[in-house]
Formats: sequence, C-alpha cells, structure tokens
Amino acid sequence: MNDAGAKFDDRDGEGPAGLRGEEETAAQPQGDKYAPDSFATDALDETHLLLAYAASAGINIEPEVSEAIARARAANERHSWNADIEAKFWPAKSKLSQSVKPVTVDSLAAGKFGAAAIATRRYFLSTVILAAIIVPISIVMFINTAVSNDVRDLLKENDAAAIAVHEQLVNYQSALEQSTRIPRQPADQKGNSGNSPGVSEALLSPNLIEKLAQFARVSRQLFAESRVLNMFILNSAQEPWWASIGKDSTGKDITRANLELDVRAGDRAGDGFPSIITQGFEKLATYQDIRSFARQTQQMNLILYGAITAYVLPVAYALLGACAFALRNMAAQTGTKTYQPSYSNRARLIIALIAGTVVGLFNNFTQGVSVSPLAVAFLVGYAVEVFFSFLDAFVHTFESVRNPRALGASATA
Repeated sequence: MNDAGAKFDDRDGEGPAGLRGEEETAAQPQGDKYAPDSFATDALDETHLLLAYAASAGINIEPEVSEAIARARAANERHSWNADIEAKFWPAKSKLSQSVKPVTVDSLAAGKFGAAAIATRRYFLSTVILAAIIVPISIVMFINTAVSNDVRDLLKENDAAAIAVHEQLVNYQSALEQSTRIPRQPADQKGNSGNSPGVSEALLSPNLIEKLAQFARVSRQLFAESRVLNMFILNSAQEPWWASIGKDSTGKDITRANLELDVRAGDRAGDGFPSIITQGFEKLATYQDIRSFARQTQQMNLILYGAITAYVLPVAYALLGACAFALRNMAAQTGTKTYQPSYSNRARLIIALIAGTVVGLFNNFTQGVSVSPLAVAFLVGYAVEVFFSFLDAFVHTFESVRNPRALGASATA
C-alpha cells in the first residue's frame, strides 16, 4: 500500500522524486535550446559581412572557422542556440576578423551605405571652391605683378631720359637766345662759320626731337599701364587733372595734347604752332604728373596685393593641401575597403588653417630648399607633421638657448 502510494506520488511528480526531477530540469537550460541575445545576433550579422568580403576578395578562411560560424547561424535561425555553439562562435569570429584585417565591419558598412562617397563629395566640393578662389586671384596677381614690374622699368627709363632731355632743352634754349643776340658773322676763308661752336652744336643737335618723341612715347605707355594698375585697386588713385577734362573750348583734346609731341613744332613758335622748347618742357611737366600717378597706383597695389599674397593665399593653399591629402587618403581607403568615418580630416583642415596663417612668419622654414612661399603653404597643409616637426625643433632650439644647463642635465639623466 505504502509502496503503491509512493509509486503514485513519484508518477505525479509531487513526491520527493518529482521535486528532484524539477530541480535537475531547472538547473539545465531547457534542453540546451534557446534564442541568442541581441549582442550575439549583431555579431552574427557582422560575420556575414566579413565572410562575404573574404569570399569576394579571395582571402583564405580556415574550414573550422566557417563551419563554426555556419553552425551558429543555423542555430540562430532555429532558435537552438546553446553554450557549445557560442563557445566555438566567438573564437571563430576573432580569427575571421584577423584574416580580413585591416578591413572591418565599420569600413564595409561605410562603403556600402555611401559614407565614403559623401565624404569624398564634400572634400571635392571644398577643393573646387578653393580652386575657384585661388585660380582667379593667382591670375590677377600674375597680371598685376607683370604690369607693376613694367611700370617700374618705364619709370626707371624715363627718369634717366628726363634729366638728359631737360639738360638738352636748356642748352638749346640758351643757344637760341644767344643766336638772337649775336649777329651772324660771315665765314672765313676756310669756310668755317663765324658763330661760336657751342651755339652751332646746340642748334644743329639732330637727336633732340628724336629724344623728345621717345620720351613722350614712354610717358604714354607709362600712363596707360598706370591706368591698368588703377583698375586693380578699383580706380582708387586720382588721375592727373588733364586726364579727365576732355576737350577745351576750341575743341582741342587736352589729354592727347599733353601726351603727344606736336610734330609741327619748330625752333620758334609761329603760325599757331608751339616751339620745340615749349613742347619739351610741357612734356617734362606732363611726365611729372604721370610719374606721381604711377607711383601712387604702384604703392597702393603693393599694399593690397602684398597683403593678399602674405595672408590670404597661404591659408587657401594650406587648405587646398589638406583637401588633397584627405582625398588621397580616402581614395586609398575606399580602394581597400578600409575607410571609416573620422574627424581627423576635419581636424587637419583646422591645423592647415593655423599653419597657413603663421607659416609666413618663419623665414628659415625652407632652409636649404628653394621653393616659393605658396608652395610651402601647400606643403604644410598636405603634411602638417612636417610643420609640427619644425615647430618642435624650433622650441627645442629656443629652450637650449635660454637654459643650456638644464637641457644638458636632462640629456645626461
């Protein structure tokens, strides 16, 4: 009876035997079959991407690695995950990650969802904008420098010519005045003129008109190129007074009369034509006006475009160098599927901005290398490490100059 009752109790699971069975069942993970958590599920999705990349790239994967991952995926789909499968899955995932390194899940995802394309497009647009700023400014600077150098050469040429022309005009005027006071003497028996040699040489000077014509031509060219320089500074310099008058009451073009030599001029004024001496001194006075205008435009251009060359273009070239490095780096990473979104390129742009601003302050940055300042600015933007190395060396030199004993003691220690 008691035995039967005991057996009944055991069959119903309510006796001591049934309690022990429940405890054993509770201690086991319900037949070793359960669904994996979200962390393991995400890891399985990552291994799917890595395996697909390894297969397409021809990377050799050990059979036990792919087998462990395949069993884990099957267990996930059937909700038959257990400890044994998980214990084999994680080492297999680690080996797979090592096999495809430096490619990662993040880099594959960035390429898949277009993060690399978006970043490349951003830096490409930045490069186009910088080029749209740099190229026109560089063209304007090139033309401005060429015209300014030409104006400088013309000023140098006419400054020397003005002295010679003035001296010859004075001698010519003196000779004419002397010839009017001294009557002409007949020639002697040998045919020599009775006038003094100085007067004859002055009156018969064959190149005075030629010099005046050349002087007037250079003055016209100088005035025209000074006007071009004035356009670069938005006509800020004031032109000579006669340049804006136009024609007088008689219809005479004042600007043309001041710039051109009247070929009808003779030794003395007559019949409404000026004398060559009057023409010469007028051209000298006109040249002084042109010279003042040219110097003013040249100086204002030097200030404005010198500031652009010293501060605007170096920053633009440094930023262009940083964009070139970023595009080159992203192109290499995209080709190897190792691109990962990062703020390092943006930080590089900020560093390039700082370096381009201050690089002109260091005269010995390119010691031993012959490159232009703008090329140096591009270099420090492309390779900011070079600029930092220079700064570190400069700081080290400065510290050694200020405290050589402490530096020697630290080096000894």
